[in-house]
Formats: sequence, structure tokens, C-alpha cells
Amino acid sequence: MREETIRVYGFAELSEQAQARAIEVLCARLAGSWWDSGDNEDVRNAMVYELATKLGTPGHDQYGEGDYPGVPGVTVAGWDMDRHQALALDGRLDRDNAPALPWTTGLDHVELSGYRSETTRVEVITGNTECTCGGEPHDDGCPGLLVRVDLAGIGTLEQAVRDVLHETWACGERTVDYKTGAAYAREISDNYAFTEDGELYA
Repeated sequence: MREETIRVYGFAELSEQAQARAIEVLCARLAGSWWDSGDNEDVRNAMVYELATKLGTPGHDQYGEGDYPGVPGVTVAGWDMDRHQALALDGRLDRDNAPALPWTTGLDHVELSGYRSETTRVEVITGNTECTCGGEPHDDGCPGLLVRVDLAGIGTLEQAVRDVLHETWACGERTVDYKTGAAYAREISDNYAFTEDGELYA
């Protein structure tokens, strides 16, 4: 008994309807069984670079997403693209690694604490403004010379950090959407063979 030979096609050889089906098939694979640790790394790299951009981290623009070593003093503890703004960061932000934040007199740094739920606790830490020299006028460099930061300044900085976290997570979401979307599927379609109706040829 003679076996029937299945003809295979390149993407460009398919009919318009079959091409549409081929894109659907590729998108499903990209978002499913083909998603791997390399894709996770791409998402992580995109978010870390976005974080550095929003914070104004010095020197980040000398790198690309794939080779940027990260914001000094900050690590990505986890994320979840299926939940809104699920991003956990650990570390410390200050005027050196995050100069674009709205720092005001009396604000020292921001502590970031990531949790397993992929959330980040944001705590603004103020500098010591207690007098250490014991007299008036204060000696140069005495913390008592600092103007105490008001609650509005703390709140403004905290909200700015939360905005950066949201924008960083949103960058990750966009990266996932691109890597599992039709545009990317079309880009890689020439690497695969299809049957006449647009199914992947195994």
C-alpha cells in the first residue's frame, strides 16, 4: 500500500487564509510550549533596562537591554505578567542610582522589599536631622542644618517610585505581548514549514 505524500509549504507559499491560520498556530506555540527560560530572561532584561531609564541611573544608556548589568543595589526578585503590576524588587534607591526621582532635602533613600506575592514594599527613609554639635549656630555639616522634610515630600517620592514600578512592569507586559504576538510570529514564520491549510509541519 502506497503512503500518501504530504506536501509542505513555506509561509510565503500559503494562501492568505492559510497564512492567517499559520500565524494563529505560531502565536499559540510562542505563548505555550515554546516559551522558555530565554524568553523569561528577555522579559527580565527589558524590565531592568526600563527601570534604569525611569530612574535615570547613570551610564545605563551605554548599554542595550541584553547586556545591561542592572541598577546598582537593586535586584528583581520576581514578577507575574498575569496579575496587574505584580513586580517584586529588593534593594535601595538613592541619589546616586536614581537621580531622576524627586529627591528633596531631608530624604535619604528608599528601601525596596520584594515579597513572594510579587509585590514591593516601598519605604522612604529620611536622613538624620537631629543636632549633633550641641550649639547654635550649628557647625558646618551638622544634620540640624537640614530642613526637615514634610509629609508631602515623602508622599511625592513614594508615589514616584510606585509609578516607576508600574511602568517597569508594563514594559515587561509589552515584551510578553510582542514575543507572543502576530508581528513576531510573522517575523519567524520563514523558519518553519506548513501544510496547505497553515498547520505546522512536524
